[in-house]
Amino acid sequence: MRISSLALLFSVGILSISGCSTSEEGTTNNAPSTAVTGGEKEDVGEIIASVSGMNAGQLSQHEKDIDTLQTILKRLDRLATNSSENEQESKELIALNHDLVSLIATKVDNHRRMQERSTMDIGVKEFQRAAGGQTPKNGKSLSHEERMEVLNRLVDEKLLFLQAKDEGVDMNPKVQKVMVNTLLRDKVYSSVKNSDFDQDTLQAYFEEHHAEFVVPEKIQIKRIFVKVTTVRENAEAKSIAEGLHAQLVQNPTMFKELAIKHSDDPYKRRGGDLGFISREGKPGIDPVIVEKAFTMPVGKISVVFEAGGGFNIITVENKREAISRTFEQMRGSVLRKVKNERYKGLYDEYVESVKGGRSISVNEDMVDAIKIVAVRPTGPGAPTRPTSSGATPGPSAGKSAPKGGVTSGKMKTHPKGGKTR
Repeated sequence: MRISSLALLFSVGILSISGCSTSEEGTTNNAPSTAVTGGEKEDVGEIIASVSGMNAGQLSQHEKDIDTLQTILKRLDRLATNSSENEQESKELIALNHDLVSLIATKVDNHRRMQERSTMDIGVKEFQRAAGGQTPKNGKSLSHEERMEVLNRLVDEKLLFLQAKDEGVDMNPKVQKVMVNTLLRDKVYSSVKNSDFDQDTLQAYFEEHHAEFVVPEKIQIKRIFVKVTTVRENAEAKSIAEGLHAQLVQNPTMFKELAIKHSDDPYKRRGGDLGFISREGKPGIDPVIVEKAFTMPVGKISVVFEAGGGFNIITVENKREAISRTFEQMRGSVLRKVKNERYKGLYDEYVESVKGGRSISVNEDMVDAIKIVAVRPTGPGAPTRPTSSGATPGPSAGKSAPKGGVTSGKMKTHPKGGKTR
């Protein structure tokens, strides 16, 4: 037991005590190096400057951890040297081994974290890109002072980046979105090229989904809306609407003026103009209003009718007939839709591969109890997964996930009412 323990101590202790990997110890300022960009290694050329990712406090704690490991190593070595068969000493040796294993695990974890914030190198290639945008004062080449100004700016950027990580800026949701979108672009979407889809593929998709490429019939609807509230009951709201309707029957040109003064919907500032709407409707507009409008001729004023929490008067200002497009006219749109379907498949595959053995815990009871305040009540949200809608990768609508937000994987009951995968 003691021989194997000491072997473990020295084999792991050497790595832990060094505080850096072999490659870190052997790196010199003129050695070729690599930098990580979007998850891929980029050759930065010879190193001309380095910025340490560990501050004094981190290095101090690192040294304290090493001292602790060295102390335990000496105690274990002393016990092993005495070679006592005393039962108490054997128990102590086992306990110390356990302590050492725990400390080694902590040390390795700290070492990994330090590596994540490790030295950032500035190579010749990065310097060339930055200096290439500078105009020499003498009109010929950058002076030493001008070159150092470029280099100092790059050093400042590296320092600020490392400080941002230390400050937890990467925990900001907006920063995380940028990181996720960059990851998806580099790891998933970049593999899809326009040349992957030949003419026959696009033509076949157009014919199969022809209805999606027809510009639908639309009508321009204007509305005056009198809302029913706790202080204005149905009868009063209806009476107000009927009074406005009587004025419109006498003079239809007053529609915009009356809408601005009396309508209770967000479109009052536009004179009640809801814009051009297809039969599929528009978010925030009661389907009853759209359905009724499509039965009306242009220019007619509707009767007062109840819908959407109040009483309505509508008129159809204009009408656009459906337009059928040819494949050549819609080729660009077809390509975007086909690519986005490919994006969606690759996205799902990549997310599944990333999940791996990670544990995902969801408290469904808490999710259902959260009060939701609509930020954009007139439109849908912006999920991040791509779909076949033709939108670019990123904020586009996607298929809904099962209850609890877990898209796949085995679930088991969470101790607090949720589930864990």
